[in-house]
Amino acid sequence: MFSFGKSKQNAQARASGAQPNAAAAFKQEHPSALRPKEKVEDKELADVKKPPSQQRGLSREYGLGSEDASEAADAEQRLATLRESLALQQLKTFTRWWNSVLAARGLKVEDLIEDVKPGVLPLALYEELSGSLVRRMNATPSSRFQMLENQNTFLAALKDKGLRLVNIGGADLVDGNRTLLLGLTWTLILRYEIQKYGADEQELLRWIKKSTEGYKDVNIRGWGNSFNDGLAFCALINKHEPQSLKYDDCSASKPIDNLERAFKVAEEQFEV
Repeated sequence: MFSFGKSKQNAQARASGAQPNAAAAFKQEHPSALRPKEKVEDKELADVKKPPSQQRGLSREYGLGSEDASEAADAEQRLATLRESLALQQLKTFTRWWNSVLAARGLKVEDLIEDVKPGVLPLALYEELSGSLVRRMNATPSSRFQMLENQNTFLAALKDKGLRLVNIGGADLVDGNRTLLLGLTWTLILRYEIQKYGADEQELLRWIKKSTEGYKDVNIRGWGNSFNDGLAFCALINKHEPQSLKYDDCSASKPIDNLERAFKVAEEQFEV
């Protein structure tokens, strides 16, 4: 606020030749202007410098609020459980496929991962699928070396037939690598089952795309992300067996629920 008295004093000082102290004058006229203000950002900075366990609203592990951290942990656990469930379902389905091929030889797979290890069943599967005979095989392998020989012969025979095998060796099959075994089995199905009916991988994809046209939020572009939310599987089942699954119950915001629903119906209704 303007002070007439202080301004008069300043005028008198100028008249007498003295120079007023501007800072002192401003401080007299505005006593509250120079009070130090508490800076919120300084407090926040100081808080960040504290150990994570002492920071306000942060958890020790995630840097999130305790409720958010709990929800994140629960979501991650559900995803891990779903991945394992899908892998086990795929293993079960692929075991049926192996048995359907090996039945002609009176052979049966009980535990796919364990039974494949010696390399005898893979070579028998190859002979049935390709119609070609393997020149050399250890029929009753008793050592890891002999098992590796069988597996390497199996993989080499597949490559000779033009199959593209990436990042898989005989040791992976002998050691029971489930992920690689499932991937290899899918490659064999694509080659010897789908192509047997005059189709190929891209033709199958086109069929899926056509079957799911018109279904909300389903957009088939490839074998990867187009299936991540589970809607494509739900749409396929609803298209061919609408009474088994209601597509309206599926939502793009609930991918885990979609996948669980689709694979449960596939197992119970179609034994897939």
